[in-house]
Amino acid sequence: MNMTEQIDFRQTRDFSQVLTETFNFVRQNIKILGTHLVIVMGFPAVLVGFLTEYWTPNATDFQTSGFDFLDYYAALLPLYLIAMLLSIFYSCLIYAYTMLYIERGFDQFETRDVFNYASRYLLKATIASLLSFVFLMVAVVMFILPFFYILVPLSFLYIVIFNEDKGIFESISRCFEVVSGNWWNTFGLIILLGVIVYMLTIAVSVPQFLMSVFIEFNAAKNEDIEMYRLISAFLGVFTNLAGYLIFLIFHFGIIFQYFSLVEQKEVPGLLRRIDSIAQSEEPDGESPPAAIDSNASPGDKE
Repeated sequence: MNMTEQIDFRQTRDFSQVLTETFNFVRQNIKILGTHLVIVMGFPAVLVGFLTEYWTPNATDFQTSGFDFLDYYAALLPLYLIAMLLSIFYSCLIYAYTMLYIERGFDQFETRDVFNYASRYLLKATIASLLSFVFLMVAVVMFILPFFYILVPLSFLYIVIFNEDKGIFESISRCFEVVSGNWWNTFGLIILLGVIVYMLTIAVSVPQFLMSVFIEFNAAKNEDIEMYRLISAFLGVFTNLAGYLIFLIFHFGIIFQYFSLVEQKEVPGLLRRIDSIAQSEEPDGESPPAAIDSNASPGDKE
């Protein structure tokens, strides 16, 4: 594939084609999109990396006072909230980039365009994410099957919000409409993408995990671990940034699946192409010729 060739999202694709185009798109856009993400998310990623290392309680913190479940999770709550908001904004950046790619073309916009586009939908995406979380928790209480039934269509929530610009509840309803008749196909895609992302994430997390084990081991022997914690913090930053890039695979797989299903049901892309061809064939500045009345007399036609 030509690395500068525009990829058309609005096409019907089968399962393997969705996967192929996902990796093609990531390969084509990883440098440009990665640059946008580092510029916008770089400092927050550094912040979260250091907070994770220096804010998160470790085993030695509870050796003298004993482990308190509520205190432990109360200490982590601010970090969880920061991470959640960053995750939502990160997702908004991905979908903003996708829409600008579709509207303007490959490499035809700047970081500020992506940031502004994402910011416009941030509040709606945040509220929608919280509602989705509530729905999923209710589904868990109602046993595991409703959880998966709801999870699959809600995976389209962000792209529906960005592409169709609907209200929150309309967007949720639209997700179920799009996935109708293709639930199993979409479920299989989510599982496969999830496995790929999980394996890659585990691979890049190994250095930080080993450093954490090393720190705990030395802390138990009352050795100085400050230098090791600093190294672990930098490894955490690397892991966060790598995770952002790895998760692109999941997001773009979902986006290609969404457009493929919409195209199957409503063929908006085909209608757009037909309209574009019709407009290109119409001469500029000329009105179409007037129809000739077949009932007119020869004198009237002169």
